[in-house]
Amino acid sequence: MIICFPLCLRRLENMYLNKKYIDVHRSSRKYYEIMDRSDVRLMMSPEKACPDKNYFIIIAGGQATRMKQGGFMLPKPLYPLPDGRTLLTRTIDEISNLTAHEIRLQVRSEEKQVFEQYIKDNNITNLKLICMSDLLGHGDGARYALQDINAKEGAVSFLWCDMLYQNNTLLNTLMLHHELGRAVTMPTVSLTNPYASLERDKNYSVTRFLFQSDGLEMPETGEDNIGIFVFDINKAKEIIDDLFKTTWNGGGQRKVDDLLKQAMLRNEIFAPRIGSITDYKNINSPLVLESI
Repeated sequence: MIICFPLCLRRLENMYLNKKYIDVHRSSRKYYEIMDRSDVRLMMSPEKACPDKNYFIIIAGGQATRMKQGGFMLPKPLYPLPDGRTLLTRTIDEISNLTAHEIRLQVRSEEKQVFEQYIKDNNITNLKLICMSDLLGHGDGARYALQDINAKEGAVSFLWCDMLYQNNTLLNTLMLHHELGRAVTMPTVSLTNPYASLERDKNYSVTRFLFQSDGLEMPETGEDNIGIFVFDINKAKEIIDDLFKTTWNGGGQRKVDDLLKQAMLRNEIFAPRIGSITDYKNINSPLVLESI
């Protein structure tokens, strides 16, 4: 019995995953809720959930215009939270609970010294700064950070550090990505007055992205991303290379949004909707933190 128990447990896990994830995802809309199943979180450890190589790129090269208008002049990721951490250290803490292999922090060159000093003062040792001048958008930053990762397999997660999501959401996203073998996994949440939104067909596949930055009118209630985008690393490189040769070659802003649109056209996006947003916030101004 002692010898057979690990094998039996593994078979039970596989049966559970097949029933709760693969079959449910293919046959019904219940897959919307799989990000919020406490029994799944209890069953799967980070080691089991993330067996493959995981790489993380924290996108922090924005202008933070609204934050500066609110009087906060430091880079947005260094904004302090009520628990004493910053947006950046909270994100690093989330990653540190996983089997992370490498972390990149993409920043603007003019903010390099500020981040270097912060990393030194807080004894942060598990990330590498990727600094860029003449940044053409966060998609451009993602491209350069990805080029710095010398890996031929695994998953790369592009993360905004200014979105506060539920504990274990990043873990659950990676768990789904690996177990279902998806090319792109992007959890969403239903919000009123969303900054961005997506549309689905009758099979719940993503068919369209709506972004305010594109000048499109947003619905009163829509599905928005929560700042976690997990790609198969080879798929990410392939999409970025294609975009750079075509859409991005004409100049202008290069956005992570463009990566998502391209993945959607290839029908490669898996977009589970999380079941609860009790502590979800998009930190786009200092005033938002007053409600946390």
